[in-house]
Amino acid sequence: RTNVKWAQVADVAWGRWSMNEPTLWGMAQMLGTDADVFINLSGDAWPVLTPSALRTTLQELKGLNFVTSGPSCDTGLRPTGRNEFGDGWHKKQAYPHPMLNSEPTLEAFYGSQWMVVTREFCDHVISELERPGSIAHKLREWFVNGTVVVEGVGRVKPHIPDETFFPTVLMRSGLRVPKPVEVVADVTGSGKKNST
Repeated sequence: RTNVKWAQVADVAWGRWSMNEPTLWGMAQMLGTDADVFINLSGDAWPVLTPSALRTTLQELKGLNFVTSGPSCDTGLRPTGRNEFGDGWHKKQAYPHPMLNSEPTLEAFYGSQWMVVTREFCDHVISELERPGSIAHKLREWFVNGTVVVEGVGRVKPHIPDETFFPTVLMRSGLRVPKPVEVVADVTGSGKKNST
């Protein structure tokens, strides 16, 4: 197929910034097309909808950005803020607040590298990474060169940036995300409504 590209674009190491590089490459590739949605799926999360049903569903949800681990989260299909986790929750302990000393209001948001996002978000991420001083640029530098103190572990490099970089940048971007409890028509066609 002419619309499929295969590439080895990064030497990926688990838990390091390099985990984001293939996603960023894919976003940049998408911006060179006329596509309006970027979808990044895991190998075990192939679409459960036909292309036609997926197209219809994405039209209904046009303009929303989904960067989360699933609808079972208390925050629904939007990223979960560090302060929304209960005390003692391991994700709350993994990152300081504020996330960066130079940004006193920057809260870490958690989600996933598996996402369905708008062209606008892709453009925002790619352009902000090129702008020194932007949140995206500062976060990348922190993940590559910074350290964090983890209780019971000590000082370590910030880890798992694929679960926090995209959600944090999204939540600071001003672009649309689902509300914690947003009613969306059931895509199975049953007419039932789901809270997501």
